[in-house]
Amino acid sequence: MRASTNIKYLTFIAVLIMVLFFVEMILSLNGIEESIAFPIFWIVFFLWILFGKKFLQKRTK
Repeated sequence: MRASTNIKYLTFIAVLIMVLFFVEMILSLNGIEESIAFPIFWIVFFLWILFGKKFLQKRTK
């Protein structure tokens, strides 16, 4: 059970990073250098690091 939670936790982190690269790629293709997406990504990323495992544990109970 714990291994499954860890896999979901790490998978979500990997998905967040891939989404960031995808969004930044799309924005750079459109000529947008600065965007609000990058700070929002880091806010979501750190919130997930802090509270993600607790969220997954509550969800599986």
